[in-house]
Amino acid sequence: MIELKLRKLDLGCGIKKQDGYIGIDTGNFKPIYPKDEFIMGNVFKILPSIKSGTVENIYSNQFIEHIPKDKFIPFMNQCWRILKVGGIFECIFPPAITAEGKPNGEFYADPLHVNAMLPGTFACFSNEYRKAVFKEYGTDYRGYGIKTNFDIVEAKFLNIAQVDIKLEKKK
Repeated sequence: MIELKLRKLDLGCGIKKQDGYIGIDTGNFKPIYPKDEFIMGNVFKILPSIKSGTVENIYSNQFIEHIPKDKFIPFMNQCWRILKVGGIFECIFPPAITAEGKPNGEFYADPLHVNAMLPGTFACFSNEYRKAVFKEYGTDYRGYGIKTNFDIVEAKFLNIAQVDIKLEKKK
């Protein structure tokens, strides 16, 4: 298990890591960050090695749209697992559709953007939403491997082509 000096993670931080966070990225940014504030490596290998319920906040800016669809649910499960109850997962991403309801060129122009999402995508990671879906349609997402229970505490467009979502871990 990885012991974290700081209890906040910035996933896919690149050269713009949040102050007070441990950055995780595949790029070699070790020379620009203090020793205990950066882990170079694959998020999908690092997150499982972090002890459950030990992280206060997770931040991600322009990262989750690069996660292949087949890894997205396991990624969300890992984020939920390592967060403390009440912990916040904030992610900023270009949604597939703009605030004007048009296809988002910022998302579709980048060939590395492989996971088209909307703000509503994150409702699937809430028990409350899944119970409502079960009541209405008879499915509860259990077959998809979702193990999270997040509440959406904020969802807003930062501009026409960027969304900021804040999820809070519930028991």
